Amino acid sequence: MVVMDDGELMSRLHEHERKILKVLEKKKMSMNELRSAVNLPRDSVEKASLWAKVKGVLQIDEKVLEFCEITEEGKEYTKKGLPEKGMLKLISKGDNRMDDLKGKMEGFPIALVWVKKNGWAEIREGRLEITEKGKEALKKTLPEEKALQELVKGPKLLGRFDENLISTLERRNLVKRVEEKEKTLYLTDLGKSIAPKLKTREEIGQLTPQIIIGKEWKKKPLRAYDITLPTEKIYPGRKHVLTQVIEYIRKVWLEMGFKEMAGPTVDVSFWNFDALYQPQDHPARDLADTFYMKVPKFGKLPDERIVEQVKATHENGWTCNSTGWQYDWDLEFSKRCILRTHTTNLSAHTIASLTEDDLPAKFFS
Repeated sequence: MVVMDDGELMSRLHEHERKILKVLEKKKMSMNELRSAVNLPRDSVEKASLWAKVKGVLQIDEKVLEFCEITEEGKEYTKKGLPEKGMLKLISKGDNRMDDLKGKMEGFPIALVWVKKNGWAEIREGRLEITEKGKEALKKTLPEEKALQELVKGPKLLGRFDENLISTLERRNLVKRVEEKEKTLYLTDLGKSIAPKLKTREEIGQLTPQIIIGKEWKKKPLRAYDITLPTEKIYPGRKHVLTQVIEYIRKVWLEMGFKEMAGPTVDVSFWNFDALYQPQDHPARDLADTFYMKVPKFGKLPDERIVEQVKATHENGWTCNSTGWQYDWDLEFSKRCILRTHTTNLSAHTIASLTEDDLPAKFFS
């Protein structure tokens, strides 16, 4: 942090920071108390507090508080009552046949588990008989009921409840534990020394065309900026790792004396397929994700000599000691423009353009 005198420091405080320091001059406060005192949005208070801390005039202490919060299922229990309590009410009236209880009670399995676990009832000859302990439980409000009725009003600090009780309710998915950070804000010695001298004032933090034209900047002070304060990091774009690998491989090939072949992305079928001896009716032309162009639909073929040699090779093998594909090669079909399906068409382009003076030569694509 850059050391500056009190006057310079005060001139660089934002309007919100000034308000916060004036309020905290009297006593330390929680974030919620501070927000109410300065009457600013929570985000504005938190942002201004952090900047004041960076400038060394404010300290923020944090501690984690554990709260207990009721779940949706717990809220339902506060309306309908605990299933075990409902079961006690039924069997206390003599409605205690197990088969009947299963049909009448929605939460029968849960209720049965808890009345037996708590010793409130016993099963005898297909009936559920209430015990003396169960009769006592029926007369009073259970600790679980008290806790749920209190929590339905809002989250409460975990320390207000018995740990075993909360653990039981948590296992039943009736409550859950939540953590919340409590921030306490107070002035540092530096903050205490400048707070009495501060005056809240409206400043111009950003110049706009309207402020300049209306000459409002003459009536209000412009807020000073500290260019030494930390700002958000900006991460500029960088080359993709795959691009880096490709460039490295290209460099290696070039250093070995190879020349890189280049050619059009949109090419005629002649170079992409025909010159590579792929028949015009071969299914591989479709399997290779071939995209035919609407515009331009047709392209220009090379000189007639090359075209005739490719045609003859397809139809009868030409001079290659082959019978070829034995079909009528279609000149117009070879003019169809496509998005090239590979880079091998560049090899055909390059070989067709070589002369004896170009040899020997090494290429890559």
